[in-house]
Amino acid sequence: AVIKVVLAVLVGVMGIAIVASSSWCTLHVGASAFMALSTAGQLVSSALIDRFGLFGMPVTRIRKRQLPGYALVLLGVLLVVLN
Repeated sequence: AVIKVVLAVLVGVMGIAIVASSSWCTLHVGASAFMALSTAGQLVSSALIDRFGLFGMPVTRIRKRQLPGYALVLLGVLLVVLN
């Protein structure tokens, strides 16, 4: 029961941190760059979670057919950030 309360508080603190850092980043790098970097970060995170089986997920290898998609997202991020 105590662990559930601790986890609930931790999730709330993490939510506040995400909102605060999102606001700060948007002001400093711009909304488009923030969204591009955020999307790329989610893509990398999900690939790592799948690859190493984190959080109880089954281990899934990164397939060659996924690499062009990753490359296109990276190219899009570079175009947004450098433009």
